[in-house]
Amino acid sequence: MKKKSFVFYEDWKNAISGLPDDVRLDIYESIIEYAISGNIRGLKPLAKVAFNFIKTDIDRDTERYMSIVERNKENGKKGGRPKGTNNPKNPLGYLETQNNPKNLDNDNEDDNDISSDEDIKKKKFSFKKAMLDYGFDSGLVDEWLIIRRSKKAVNSEIAFNGFISEIEKTGEDKNKLLKHIVLKQWRGFEAQWLNNEQNFTKYETNKRNFERKPHNSERL
Repeated sequence: MKKKSFVFYEDWKNAISGLPDDVRLDIYESIIEYAISGNIRGLKPLAKVAFNFIKTDIDRDTERYMSIVERNKENGKKGGRPKGTNNPKNPLGYLETQNNPKNLDNDNEDDNDISSDEDIKKKKFSFKKAMLDYGFDSGLVDEWLIIRRSKKAVNSEIAFNGFISEIEKTGEDKNKLLKHIVLKQWRGFEAQWLNNEQNFTKYETNKRNFERKPHNSERL
């Protein structure tokens, strides 16, 4: 579902202000595309690192927005208020079983209130439960959640699905990967990070082997 608008935070501007112009432009365009349509553009490595931190904020706001949209749909299905009666004590026509609230909510206020915690909690997603249901070790999950909390990562359903997608790309054992993530103190994970580490390890190993190998002059 496309959105017509989104919130742009000053922290984002400050975080990428020191990057080269072409990288900043790449990030700005990616923010707009992802926030409006949910699509991720192809990013250069440096831009991708910066965008991943911004992405968590967008995911959080999108989740709240969708919660409000869903709530308004449910309210729409219930219809308007009951037809009025001639009873002056009940001018709004509430049924006898309904409470007549002192302060009526404004529908427009509901549309703009994207921080309604009560409504979000009704369909609250449990990041930890989802991890355990997927088969991750409970001890590793607890350790990782502490790391994510310290780094202010958002434990949303969108974040979980993205994490699982990256885990499955590697074809590695999930708990082995999660242990590696915990040891590295990562707040998230991308399959590419593992590939980069493996390539670097191979490079270092080959370099050491070459340095230990005697040259022709040494053999003589």
